[in-house]
Amino acid sequence: IIRDGQKITDLDIVLPEIEMAEREVEMRLASFDYEFDNFDERLNTSVSLDFGMNNPDVRNIVETSLKY
Repeated sequence: IIRDGQKITDLDIVLPEIEMAEREVEMRLASFDYEFDNFDERLNTSVSLDFGMNNPDVRNIVETSLKY
């Protein structure tokens, strides 16, 4: 790692930095997953309300159009 312009290669210093960065990445990915799931649920609810999803024909058209 480079800290204050100095190259540090001591594994006792570098490894904890790498582990901390990995934890940060994992936390951000978990947050993105949560946000995506939350958005997906809100979208499905909105589509259900807006397009009259009680009608089986409408439901089939919408569901096949939104496959990803």
